[in-house]
Amino acid sequence: MPRKYEGGPQYPDNETKNSKNEKKVSVVIDKNYLGLEVNHFDLQSLNPKVDMLGNDKFTEVLFETQSGNMYLIYRLPDHTFAIADAKSNTGKGLKQIKGSLLSDSEIANGVLEVGKNFHFGKGWQTSPISKITCINGNKIYDETRIHELTGGKNSDARDKFKNRIKPKK
Repeated sequence: MPRKYEGGPQYPDNETKNSKNEKKVSVVIDKNYLGLEVNHFDLQSLNPKVDMLGNDKFTEVLFETQSGNMYLIYRLPDHTFAIADAKSNTGKGLKQIKGSLLSDSEIANGVLEVGKNFHFGKGWQTSPISKITCINGNKIYDETRIHELTGGKNSDARDKFKNRIKPKK
C-alpha cells in the first residue's frame, strides 16, 4: 500500500509556483503598488493588447544581473517599449533616462529568465539575470489591501534603480 500524503508544498501566503515550477512572490512597491518577484517573465505581459491579468497589466519590469547592473523595461507614451540600464544612466535622473527601443517582436517573443542572459537589439545582451521584479503601476492599492495581497513583503527594486541614476548634487 502506498504511503498517503496530505497537503502540498508549503509556501508563504504570498508565494506560489506554477506547473513549470516558476516562482511568483507578491511584493509591495513604493507603498501602494503591487509587484511580483518572478524567475521567468514573458515580455508580452507588458503589452496592453494581451489579456494576461484581466484589468491589471504590468507597466514595467526591473531586473538585476549577476554583474550588478539593473535594467528597466518600460512603456513609452506612444505605447512602444524601451530598455535602460542603471550603469549607463548614472547621474541622469529618471526624467533624463536614455534607453534603447525594443521592437514589437522583442516584446512579443522576449523572455527574462533568472540565470540566463537577455538578448536585445542588434547583438546586445546582459550578463545572466539574478532577480526579476514586474510592476503594475496603473493601480494604487490601499495599505490594508496591499498587505493582504503581499503579506507585507516589500521590494526595493524601483528605489534601488532610482537611487543608482539619481543626479549628483
